[in-house]
Amino acid sequence: YLGQIARSIAFDSREKDLEFKQILRDHIHLKTEIMQYAAMVIEILGAFNFAAFHIRRNELQYKYVFAEASESFSNVRPLLAANEAIYIATDEKNDKFFKVFEENGQRKVYRWRDFFGEQAQFEQTKNVQIPSKLHGEIEMVICAMGRIFFGTKESTFSQYIGVLRGYLKAPYT
Repeated sequence: YLGQIARSIAFDSREKDLEFKQILRDHIHLKTEIMQYAAMVIEILGAFNFAAFHIRRNELQYKYVFAEASESFSNVRPLLAANEAIYIATDEKNDKFFKVFEENGQRKVYRWRDFFGEQAQFEQTKNVQIPSKLHGEIEMVICAMGRIFFGTKESTFSQYIGVLRGYLKAPYT
């Protein structure tokens, strides 16, 4: 299904609705290992010390939400702190697509591969082997720990990052 389960069920009273959502919040959790892997990246970037983006480019069925990088960046630029690092969760394959976010080398932009895999830049994460089925959930947690988060409209991935930000008491939620 598409969408969040908490938004898919209707109750006849607000009290029942809140009770159901509290059960989900209190008893349905991401696996501990997901949080531990995400914590490796957060330790490097700093909790709530970077801007996070989810930019879906390839497999999203709602093509009308796609925007060029320059348009996306100009829309959010006023909300970024000076020289604030950026973490981008994306399925975009073209490395040049996000060049505008670097502001001519004045801003550091990170993606998954900067922390894990052959191109990893950090000693503490470069030899860590992570099951590929966990990558998405780990990136959700990383994005949720940003000072500010910008998501992709119509994306359930972005929507859940917003939910996590609420649970984590993130700023600008």
